[in-house]
Amino acid sequence: MKRARLARTEGMNPDDPLKYEYVLSDIPERALAMIEGLVNPRSFDDIMSELNEQIGLSGLKDVIMRKREDLMYARSTGEGADEIIPGYYFFVGGPGTGKSTSARLFGECLHQLGVVRTSNFYSCTAKDLIGQYVGETDKKTYNLLKKSINGTLFIDEAYSLSYADDFSGGSFKKEALEQIIAFLDEPENRKRCCVIFAGYMRDMQGLYKSNAGMRSRVEEVHFRDYSAEETYDIFALFCRKNGYAISPGVRERCVEGFARLKTLEYFANGRTARTIFERTASRMKRRVVRSADTPDELKRTILTEDLLSAEEMIREIGSE
Repeated sequence: MKRARLARTEGMNPDDPLKYEYVLSDIPERALAMIEGLVNPRSFDDIMSELNEQIGLSGLKDVIMRKREDLMYARSTGEGADEIIPGYYFFVGGPGTGKSTSARLFGECLHQLGVVRTSNFYSCTAKDLIGQYVGETDKKTYNLLKKSINGTLFIDEAYSLSYADDFSGGSFKKEALEQIIAFLDEPENRKRCCVIFAGYMRDMQGLYKSNAGMRSRVEEVHFRDYSAEETYDIFALFCRKNGYAISPGVRERCVEGFARLKTLEYFANGRTARTIFERTASRMKRRVVRSADTPDELKRTILTEDLLSAEEMIREIGSE
């Protein structure tokens, strides 16, 4: 900010008080984006509109609507909405199924519903909690948990906290997990913050084995893999958001290609759709710039000739 102000006021009279005042244009765009949600918070309906744009996520949408209905019931009967807790959750699903994106939207929903006091969202991986020497894990875990009070904490790759079958660093993982469990059990914390553990179903089994009591404390929300048709719908969503039209025949070709990709171990749902969209958009742009007589209406239209073949798709996502 200071650098922007100095550049803007260069040459101004040193006695002019305006030389030392900051204006909106001095604030970096990244910083403005960070505080946008605080200055102009979105309504619950706005957040749900974005969430409903996402393909799938029926399990999470159901959790949100149940939370909203619990609040409506409590207010209508005078039972006290203050007793509605944010909750603790396992977000379980494959790669690219929207766990990270929807966690942030879920935190916003909880704030707009009044279940948590702030829209503060803290994201980390389990590895961020694990120290390298005695005492470091305790400090790192405590500081992050304390910060999350009145907001939402998202712990990605939570299965990395599993120590049941781990002979390397297991004591530090156990220390972190036990501190998290103690935090979750505090009645006041249950009322004031939401904690989300995210990971792949297969890998999360180790976490459950490390602490059998976690499943009774934490609600499981499933994020299923997308079908070939749903993966195309995500591809089409990327097209619409970027202002691109889609010509006839594209859907059929894409669905056929995504059906092939789904048989591969490294298929990553929404991430795969994004990768294929980016490569397709690049080919569309190349087609336009290499042709001098492309009609205007086709300059922002995905044609079948812009699409990758199934074999090209496989090579692309294999190199992700």
